Formats: sequence, structure tokens, C-alpha cells
Amino acid sequence: MSLGRRPTKSEASKKAWHRPMDWPAEEDKTKNLCSRHESMNLSRGSFAAWPINKELPLDTPFGILRSVRERATFCVLCRLISQAAEDVVDADRADIIGCWVRDGRLEGKETTSLRLRVTSPPLVDGYNTYQVCDIVPYDPDGMISDLFTGRAMNKQQIDFTLACSWVRKCEEWHGRACRQKEAWTTTAIGVPFIRLLDLKQNCVVEMAAPPSYVCLSYVWGSAPVFKTTQANLAQMKLVKSLNRAGNEIPRSIRDAIRVTKTLGERYLWVDSMCIVQDDDVDKGQQISMMGEIYKRASLTLVIAGGDHANCGISGMSKGGRNIKQNIAHLSNDLSLVQLLADGNRAVNKAAWNTRGWTYQERILSLRCLFFTDDTIYFQCQKAAWSEDFKAEHPAMTVCAPMLNIRLSLDGNPAKVIPRDEYNLVTHRRPYFYEYCRLVKNYTVRKMSYTSDRIPGFQAVLNTFEQVYGLSLIQGLPEEMFYESLLWHSTTGRVKRVEAYPSWSWAGWTGGVEYPDLQDFNGLPVLSERWRRTRPTSEMMIQDLSAQRTRPVRTCDYQNTVLPEGWKPEEMEGGDMVYFQIDKPSILHSIPPPVRLAEGDATISPGGLLIRTQIAKFRLTSEARSDRQEDKNKPRFGILPVNPPEAGHRETWIGGIRLSGFWHLKYKGNNPTPFRFIVLSEAYGFGPDEVGPDVAGKVEPYSVVNVMLVKRKQPTSAEGPIVVERVGVGRMLKSAWNANGHVTDVLIV
Repeated sequence: MSLGRRPTKSEASKKAWHRPMDWPAEEDKTKNLCSRHESMNLSRGSFAAWPINKELPLDTPFGILRSVRERATFCVLCRLISQAAEDVVDADRADIIGCWVRDGRLEGKETTSLRLRVTSPPLVDGYNTYQVCDIVPYDPDGMISDLFTGRAMNKQQIDFTLACSWVRKCEEWHGRACRQKEAWTTTAIGVPFIRLLDLKQNCVVEMAAPPSYVCLSYVWGSAPVFKTTQANLAQMKLVKSLNRAGNEIPRSIRDAIRVTKTLGERYLWVDSMCIVQDDDVDKGQQISMMGEIYKRASLTLVIAGGDHANCGISGMSKGGRNIKQNIAHLSNDLSLVQLLADGNRAVNKAAWNTRGWTYQERILSLRCLFFTDDTIYFQCQKAAWSEDFKAEHPAMTVCAPMLNIRLSLDGNPAKVIPRDEYNLVTHRRPYFYEYCRLVKNYTVRKMSYTSDRIPGFQAVLNTFEQVYGLSLIQGLPEEMFYESLLWHSTTGRVKRVEAYPSWSWAGWTGGVEYPDLQDFNGLPVLSERWRRTRPTSEMMIQDLSAQRTRPVRTCDYQNTVLPEGWKPEEMEGGDMVYFQIDKPSILHSIPPPVRLAEGDATISPGGLLIRTQIAKFRLTSEARSDRQEDKNKPRFGILPVNPPEAGHRETWIGGIRLSGFWHLKYKGNNPTPFRFIVLSEAYGFGPDEVGPDVAGKVEPYSVVNVMLVKRKQPTSAEGPIVVERVGVGRMLKSAWNANGHVTDVLIV
């Protein structure tokens, strides 16, 4: 079969893990391998130099977990798998499968190494395959190869010699791709200085032109955290002030100081000690350059183990950890080792990775040294290295820990894509896709203080401003403001964050997401994705303190002639993007916006003034969608304001997603009329509202995007009504027009 062709169903079934296979009724227990593992004919060559244009070996079914555990009494590989599969539930039903995946590849080579990935398919449709472990040849003495084999670990202590070598090799091999060495000043970005811990003088220092330094990212948690305040700032600047603070400094910070010195660095940045925590002016200045602080650091130390600042680093000293490597000795020539979870998987499970502030710290750091509960990992822009796996080589282009590998298990090719979920990708990626992805991933994280909702993401927003020249209004890109208002909550229960307006995702707790711009739900595909929304309302940004307003700055939706120096480009997949000729890698999701008169664009936004149509409709908890309802994304149907005559059915005219509170309060068809406003025209209904068979029959732009609002406060008869966003949805334009509406001005 040609590698460029997807296999037929018949061909795939012959390769799938559940293909018919003959196994002996009785196992020969005098051997050290069962019949299933013996049939694989494993050798050193099984894992090395596999041609990139050659199909991978077939998956091998190892049987249900109970059988694997029974064979572990004599089969060394079953024993290794049993040890790794302790967390797999339902041993009588869970299938265990060995799948070959490509691993390390060197530049200029037409081969890759392989690793054996042991997995368990989901018992319930819709769940992900459970990755039990990865297995590679074990080479404790470096006798097999220097690359892509298992490495013996120090069982009791972190190998800091290895960690130092990672930093050095990254410097030598990757250069500017992994570290910004250019001199910079804080004054150039409007901040008088940066504070650092000087580990030679053991005190806090202030510098406008920072030298090489290391950043720390950690979890404060419930432990008391030593802080620099207005009261102790002068004391902290005195030589040896860190010595005097002693054990008042949490263990995580003390351990980070030791690691920084071990790496040969003199300066360390720690948020609690380098920002004056009770000075709002200082905090605002330092947080405003958080992106620069992390991007320009020599290295970021991430203490991902534990859930508070006194957990420290496991394995700092001898006896500080107890690592066990599971090894299977197949023959004198081949031993196999179970690798620890790769860095990405290990860190993703940590409490550190659930915190709001750590998201931008991880995204913006070019190089990270991760400390988990039992080991360390190094990740930079070009490599991913670990204590138990040899992958250090200047010509390495990729290895399995740098990839998301989605196993099909049905005989079809696996899907392999680079891991970039913790990168802010600005090269050749339209900004609105990236913005939506990052907002979705950030907002599900935990914040101790809801007022940090935007500050905890500000460094990411600043990057969008710097790279694309965007204007951000309360976290929303003004250039696509009408689209940016269409976010939905993904959390069952949410609370208002009064520090921010209700129309911004920052104004509510919990996760949010945007509609999928690539899913046209049965309608013809638009190459200009931004045309899915057409403004119908007039929106003004209002400065409540200065009583000034200005129009929202977007592109001219009617006349989209590009200005001089701009070009369109149709990407693979049909998505139209726009770029400046001198910046071809920076892709804009929408044509450049209409420019405003000089001086009109510098107000501080506090409210959204909207001139639009207003009408009332009823709600029903029967969403009418043919998709299974997600309890965290409850959806209501929209009904006409007047109930139907007796004996007639209700008429579904649209849908809206609301918080779980609404489903608890309102059941069935609610007689209460609710106030809605029109935001814009929509190309059509989304897939979670109606299925593609129905949605595809609706004429384009015969749907409107609406917002359900509630009265915020009593207002004078002379001023506009002040309302608050409750949720957004879509409904038929004809139903809106038939219902009766008025046009008025509101402040949201």
C-alpha cells in the first residue's frame, strides 16, 4: 500500500490491534517471555534506525490487564507492564496494547529511533486512550548508543551535573532561538528598574539594565510566603539581608537560590521578594513588564512539585528522593526500561499547572528547568530532555517528548503534531485563533484573587499588542471586537468579578471559550472567517471618569480595500489572512481597522455604550439541540415573548448558553420575559445549537447574535439604561423582527 494513501477499511482492520491472532492455549512458563512478547522478536534493532518512509510495525495486543498480571509471574515484560499499569482500572476489561511510535530524529538523517508505547483504549466512547508507559532499551553504561536509550538515574538525588550540562548545551547548540541575550533596559518600557536577588551580596538590588538572571515560578499555596513590603524594603536592600531572613523565606525559594548558584548564576527574580507587595504603584509597574522579565531570563526554574511554597524541591540532597526504575532483562544483549512520564505529562498533572499566574510564566519562558515530585526536566525551544532518557545531540530535530501523538489503534496512521499548547505562536498563525486558544486555556485556571483575572494574563496580552499592533480593551482585541464579545462560559457556576465589565470574559469567574471559526455547520465555507459576523449595532467605548466616548475601532465591513503595503493570503485549508509586506510571517485575522482622528483613541475604557435593538423573549430549558448537553455548558432555547395558543407547540427560535444557576432556577418553559439586545448578524447557527442538517438549510445571515442583559441599577430618566451581560446566543432574524422591538442606547 502507498504511504501517501489512507488505508481502506478492510486494509485497516487487518492492521488494527484487535485483528484476529492465534495464541497458544498454554504458555511455556520456563521462558522469560510470554508468547505475545516473544512474537515481537524484540532486539536492539527493533528500536533503532527505522526509515522515515517505512510503515511502523503493527500494534501488538497484550491481552486484558488481568491476563498480563497473571503472566507477570514468568514474563519479564509483562511484569514491567504490570508495574506501570497500577493505575489502570477494571483489570477484567482493560485491554493492554503495545504501539510503536517514532522517537528521535537527527538533522540530515532519513531514519528515526522507535519507542514502544503501552496503552489502554478507553472503555467508554469519547474518552482518551490511557498511556500506560513508554519502553526503550536500557543503556546504563552507554554501551549501546549515546542517544535515544534509557539512562540510569541517581535514585536518591537530582543529577545537577546533568542539569548544568543541559543549560550549557542549549546555549552552545541553540543560541538565540532559546535565549535573548541582547542588552535591555527597563526604562525603555517605562519602568524605572527591576529588582533582583543578588546571591553574592545576599540582598535585593534595583537595576535599570539587568544582567543575566534566573526566574522562579512556583506555587504560593497555603504556606506563609516571605514578602517584600514598604516597611522592609530598605532592610531587604542591605547586604546579607537574605541571610538574616533565614528560614522565614519558604523552602521553595531557598532551594531555588541553591539551584541558581549551582548553575553559576548570580541573580534570581522571585515575585514575592522582587515586587513590593503592598505598593499598588510598584506592583503595577513590575507586573506591566512581566512578559519581558520571563522572556529575557536566562532560565526559568519551575518548582512544580507540591502545592505550597514550603514544599521545596524533592531530591535536592542525598536521600531526598527514592526513584525506582522498572527494568526487564530480556537477554544478555537487551534490557528494556519503563520511562517516567515525559516532562509535559508530568508537569500538566501538577498543582502548579492549575494556577492562573503560572500560565503566562510557562508560555513566555524560553527555557525551563522543571522540578516535579521525583525528577527534573529541561525544555527549551529546540529540545525536551529528562534524567532517564538520552536525547542530547546538537543535530536532534525532534523526539517523542516534543510531540503530541494521537494513536488511532484502528490500523490508520497515527496523528503526530508538535507540542505548542504552552507556546505563544505568532509565526504564520492568525492572531484571533491564537487569542481564542490561549484565553480558553488560561481562564480554567485557579486565581486566589479574582481581581487578578487580567493582570495574570497581561504579559500575554502585551505580546499581542507588541507583535500585531492590537488594541486590547478589558482583555478583548478591539480590531475584532464584535467577534470577541461572543465568548461563552464553560463552567457550570460562575460569579461576577466587579473589577471588570460584564461584557469581558475577565468580568466573570471560570473558564470561557469562543465559537469554532472553522466549523460552518452545514453552510458553505467562508474563506474570510471574520465575515461570519456582521455588525448591526453601534458600539462606543466609554470612559466613565472623564465622560468621553469614541467608536470601537474595527475594519470597514462594507469596504475592505486593503491599504497600501498590505496583502491577502489564502492559507492551506482556505482561511484568508492579511499581512504587511515587510512582515509576511505576522498574520492578521481581519483587514486593518479604520483609523480614528488623532487623539480619539487614548481613553481609559470603563463601559460599553451600545445603540441597538432591544426586545423581550422567553426561555426554555429544553435547548432543542441534537447534540448531547454538557452539564458545564447548559443551554436554553429562546421562545417568542407570547406563549402559543392552547394546543399548539412552542416555537424554538434560537439558543443561548447560560450559567448553571439559571438551570437550577428556571425549569421547563419559563413565562418570564427577559431583555435581549442585538449585537450583530451571524452567518448561521453553531453546532451546539442545531445540527448541520438543519443549520445548512438556514439562509446565511438570517441569524442574529444576541445578548441577554439585566438591569444593573436604576438610572435617571435622562441617561441611558445601565445593564449587565448575562449570556450570548443566536436566534432567527425573522423571529426577532416579528416579535417587536425598540431601538435605544444602553450602557453595558
